[in-house]
Amino acid sequence: MDQTTRTANDFIIQIAGGKAQAERIMAEVRENIRKLDSCKLHDFSIDLTPGRPISMGMKWKCSKCGGEVDCTKKKWYELGLTHMATEGGV
Repeated sequence: MDQTTRTANDFIIQIAGGKAQAERIMAEVRENIRKLDSCKLHDFSIDLTPGRPISMGMKWKCSKCGGEVDCTKKKWYELGLTHMATEGGV
């Protein structure tokens, strides 16, 4: 198969290190989404990357559901909560 006929799936399998690894990663992603979707109000207080600078991909875990997000998603989620509280929504 030449470079022009490769699919996105082929590319993902290659960069993941093989089909089994790609399937494992996708299962972890689906489980994380399930956890995040099931939580009514997140508390991203568990730092999974202590000491790592923001620019180096900090990750946070919700103490309630166990779902994980990067620092950008955490910041926007918390900003949304602040805005809702200011408007009387929370």
